Amino acid sequence: MLHLHRRAQFRASEESLSAWRAALSEGRLRFEAEIHNPDSRTLPFGLGYHPYFATPFAGPKGQHGCKARVPAAEYWELDKCLPTGRRLPVDPSRDLNDWVELDGRQLDDVLTGLPDRMPDADGLVEIGAMTGLAGDNSATLRVRCDKAFRHVVVFTPGNRESFCIEPYTCLTDAANLEHRGVPSGWMELSPGASWTSIMEWTIG
Repeated sequence: MLHLHRRAQFRASEESLSAWRAALSEGRLRFEAEIHNPDSRTLPFGLGYHPYFATPFAGPKGQHGCKARVPAAEYWELDKCLPTGRRLPVDPSRDLNDWVELDGRQLDDVLTGLPDRMPDADGLVEIGAMTGLAGDNSATLRVRCDKAFRHVVVFTPGNRESFCIEPYTCLTDAANLEHRGVPSGWMELSPGASWTSIMEWTIG
């Protein structure tokens, strides 16, 4: 097991302590995060992961045969890459509820409106998946999280050699959105309290 620890400054207080643990087992890579607030004031925070999953899964510099799925009913309208606060129903270009081909599709969106599914025995739900991996077209890569993660960024880099399924607990610019009265997933941790979360990738 790999243990990563980081101390980070935050504006309202002196210091917060965060720890990440990564555990690799057969067909599974799990990330556990813990945030602790040792200060006497409330700590505002959010957490997002930014994985790039390498494609070409089905040939040099191509995504033919690669598919993705994200069960999101809505997306956040963006202005210069920042959410405006408006949630809109997914249109055909952003609808990933069923398996869609990645070849020829350009995505850079913040999806939301995830279904209220019952977590499994680990307390996790699937928020995205990919298939079409080279060597085993039947294999599926799944992104699974606890229910604190309510937003998913999907992104196709310009070189098309990867695809991103990024779970977020809050939106980009969450602090300003909350100030405007837009619920964005921004969380607050009381003095002396701790918060934990799990995100994992499985393949099989």
